[in-house]
Amino acid sequence: MTRWLCWLLLLAAALTLGRAAGAYAAGAYESPFAGDTSYYVGRTDMGVDVCLRRGEPIRAIGSGVITGVIRDWYAHEPYIWYELTSGPDSGRYVYVAEQITGLARVGQAVRRGQPVARFARRGTCIETGWASASGWTLAQVTTGYTEGQVTDAGVSFARLLISLGVRGNFELVPTKPSSPARGHRGISDSRRHGTSRRGTRRFSSRQRKRRRRSVR
Repeated sequence: MTRWLCWLLLLAAALTLGRAAGAYAAGAYESPFAGDTSYYVGRTDMGVDVCLRRGEPIRAIGSGVITGVIRDWYAHEPYIWYELTSGPDSGRYVYVAEQITGLARVGQAVRRGQPVARFARRGTCIETGWASASGWTLAQVTTGYTEGQVTDAGVSFARLLISLGVRGNFELVPTKPSSPARGHRGISDSRRHGTSRRGTRRFSSRQRKRRRRSVR
């Protein structure tokens, strides 16, 4: 009798967790690429790299407030980040960067699914992931980052995208930095106003061919 009771309790717990997971994916948050089926997922590093078609919106995954914008984050391309104000990750920050235009205004409240930016005509595709309140990526203020490293923060955001229905060949195993990682030193004036933090482009020639075909 006790064994059967334990099995029933375990089953009830599993059903509860299943409903919670479904609510997480379908209730509080949604894919930042909802409605677009032609995106291409690249590598995971500080966040996740994605290519879309020109003009496609990059949506807020949940309700939030635009925290800040850096106009020249990499190669004269911007970076925008917002705070989530609802759902299980309320209080965390999300960034979208690089090949984006039509940015939402700092201080603007956004709803789940509302565009925070659009995919620009040209550039280096986008990167999106967890940010910090100060504007650094979460990877930079926690583990640090070296070019090409798969970070814990990047993997965490990749798993969130997967839970929201985003499909792609995600890298889900963090790697060690190839050289001493660059950590958080605070936001300097030069960092806020456009000093690049990147080295080489992240897509291989094979990936570039594949994503060109995927976004036509």
